[in-house]
Amino acid sequence: MVEKSQLRAAREAAGLSVEQVSQKTNIRAAVIEDLEKNSVDVSGGIVYARGHIRSIAKVIKADGDLLVAEIESAQGGEIRKIV
Repeated sequence: MVEKSQLRAAREAAGLSVEQVSQKTNIRAAVIEDLEKNSVDVSGGIVYARGHIRSIAKVIKADGDLLVAEIESAQGGEIRKIV
């Protein structure tokens, strides 16, 4: 069994479906589902993924920094921060 991402676990703990989060954030459900798999393919890359995750974190009342760190580490390689 694949381990749940922190993003998915936080969304489920907030009692919200992917569709509900999509409506509240205006982020397509497919992007949210991809991010919950620690993938940035559908979101357009890590830069966009960071923004999407921070928006989702506000809605589900989760720590955006923690969720961003998880997806960054899942991408492997060197990820440079935008200053």
